[in-house]
Amino acid sequence: MHGPARDGPARACRDDVRGLRCALAKPGGRAMLDEVPFAAFEAIVGQTVRMARGDEYIDVELALAQRLNNPSPRNEPFMVILRENGASRSALQGMYDVHHPTLGILNLFVVPVGPDGKGMCYEITFN
Repeated sequence: MHGPARDGPARACRDDVRGLRCALAKPGGRAMLDEVPFAAFEAIVGQTVRMARGDEYIDVELALAQRLNNPSPRNEPFMVILRENGASRSALQGMYDVHHPTLGILNLFVVPVGPDGKGMCYEITFN
Protein backbone atom coordinates (compact mmCIF):
# COMPACT_ATOMS: atom_id res chain seq x y z
CA MET A 1 0.00 0.00 0.00
CA HIS A 2 1.38 3.42 -0.98
CA GLY A 3 0.24 6.96 -0.20
CA PRO A 4 0.02 9.40 2.65
CA ALA A 5 -1.57 6.99 5.13
CA ARG A 6 1.39 4.61 5.01
CA ASP A 7 4.36 6.72 3.97
CA GLY A 8 3.65 10.05 5.65
CA PRO A 9 4.04 13.65 4.48
CA ALA A 10 7.15 13.12 2.34
CA ARG A 11 5.32 10.59 0.18
CA ALA A 12 2.31 12.90 -0.06
CA CYS A 13 4.59 15.62 -1.42
CA ARG A 14 6.11 13.33 -4.05
CA ASP A 15 2.65 12.15 -5.08
CA ASP A 16 1.25 15.68 -5.41
CA VAL A 17 1.68 16.55 -9.09
CA ARG A 18 2.38 20.24 -8.55
CA GLY A 19 4.06 19.88 -5.16
CA LEU A 20 1.90 22.59 -3.66
CA ARG A 21 0.88 20.71 -0.51
CA CYS A 22 4.42 19.97 0.70
CA ALA A 23 4.69 22.76 3.26
CA LEU A 24 1.21 22.11 4.55
CA ALA A 25 2.19 18.52 5.31
CA LYS A 26 4.97 19.70 7.63
CA PRO A 27 4.51 20.80 11.23
CA GLY A 28 4.90 24.58 11.46
CA GLY A 29 4.51 25.07 7.71
CA ARG A 30 8.24 24.67 6.94
CA ALA A 31 8.99 22.76 3.76
CA MET A 32 12.11 20.72 3.05
CA LEU A 33 13.90 22.09 -0.02
CA ASP A 34 14.28 18.69 -1.68
CA GLU A 35 10.51 18.22 -1.48
CA VAL A 36 9.58 21.48 -3.25
CA PRO A 37 9.79 20.89 -7.01
CA PHE A 38 10.21 23.38 -9.84
CA ALA A 39 6.49 23.04 -10.66
CA ALA A 40 5.58 24.47 -7.25
CA PHE A 41 7.44 27.69 -8.03
CA GLU A 42 6.32 27.76 -11.66
CA ALA A 43 2.71 27.69 -10.43
CA ILE A 44 3.15 30.86 -8.35
CA VAL A 45 5.00 33.09 -10.86
CA GLY A 46 3.48 36.56 -10.58
CA GLN A 47 2.45 36.08 -6.95
CA THR A 48 3.85 37.85 -3.90
CA VAL A 49 6.23 36.21 -1.45
CA ARG A 50 7.76 37.73 1.66
CA MET A 51 11.53 37.75 2.28
CA ALA A 52 12.13 38.02 6.03
CA ARG A 53 15.28 38.28 8.12
CA GLY A 54 14.73 38.83 11.81
CA ASP A 55 12.17 41.61 12.30
CA GLU A 56 12.69 43.05 8.82
CA TYR A 57 10.90 41.93 5.68
CA ILE A 58 10.13 42.96 2.11
CA ASP A 59 7.33 41.78 -0.13
CA VAL A 60 8.54 40.75 -3.57
CA GLU A 61 7.02 39.29 -6.72
CA LEU A 62 8.12 35.87 -7.90
CA ALA A 63 8.99 37.15 -11.39
CA LEU A 64 10.53 34.05 -13.00
CA ALA A 65 11.03 30.33 -12.44
CA GLN A 66 13.44 28.67 -14.86
CA ARG A 67 14.91 25.18 -15.17
CA LEU A 68 18.70 24.91 -15.35
CA ASN A 69 20.42 22.61 -17.81
CA ASN A 70 23.62 22.02 -15.86
CA PRO A 71 24.46 18.66 -14.28
CA SER A 72 23.43 18.53 -10.65
CA PRO A 73 22.80 15.94 -7.95
CA ARG A 74 19.31 17.46 -7.67
CA ASN A 75 16.81 15.79 -10.00
CA GLU A 76 15.57 19.10 -11.33
CA PRO A 77 17.93 22.08 -10.80
CA PHE A 78 16.23 25.44 -11.24
CA MET A 79 16.38 29.10 -10.28
CA VAL A 80 13.84 31.74 -9.39
CA ILE A 81 13.97 35.51 -9.66
CA LEU A 82 12.21 37.64 -7.06
CA ARG A 83 11.53 41.31 -7.84
CA GLU A 84 10.92 44.15 -5.42
CA ASN A 85 8.90 46.38 -7.76
CA GLY A 86 9.90 50.04 -7.72
CA ALA A 87 12.96 49.49 -5.51
CA SER A 88 16.31 51.00 -6.42
CA ARG A 89 18.34 49.67 -3.46
CA SER A 90 18.86 46.01 -2.72
CA ALA A 91 18.61 43.99 0.43
CA LEU A 92 21.78 42.22 1.55
CA GLN A 93 22.82 38.83 0.22
CA GLY A 94 22.23 36.02 2.67
CA MET A 95 19.75 33.66 4.28
CA TYR A 96 16.09 34.70 4.36
CA ASP A 97 12.87 33.01 5.36
CA VAL A 98 10.76 33.14 2.20
CA HIS A 99 7.04 32.96 3.05
CA HIS A 100 4.19 31.97 0.72
CA PRO A 101 0.69 30.80 1.73
CA THR A 102 0.94 27.61 -0.32
CA LEU A 103 4.65 26.76 -0.09
CA GLY A 104 4.97 27.64 3.57
CA ILE A 105 8.29 28.98 4.88
CA LEU A 106 11.55 28.15 3.12
CA ASN A 107 14.96 29.19 4.48
CA LEU A 108 16.84 30.20 1.31
CA PHE A 109 20.08 31.88 0.25
CA VAL A 110 19.10 35.03 -1.67
CA VAL A 111 21.50 36.93 -3.95
CA PRO A 112 20.77 40.46 -5.21
CA VAL A 113 21.42 40.57 -8.98
CA GLY A 114 20.49 44.18 -9.73
CA PRO A 115 17.60 46.10 -11.26
CA ASP A 116 15.68 45.02 -14.35
CA GLY A 117 13.85 48.25 -15.19
CA LYS A 118 10.87 47.35 -12.98
CA GLY A 119 12.64 46.95 -9.66
CA MET A 120 15.45 45.25 -7.76
CA CYS A 121 15.91 41.55 -8.52
CA TYR A 122 17.11 38.67 -6.37
CA GLU A 123 18.12 35.17 -7.47
CA ILE A 124 17.67 31.88 -5.64
CA THR A 125 19.25 28.75 -7.14
CA PHE A 126 18.13 25.20 -6.33
CA ASN A 127 20.83 22.71 -7.35
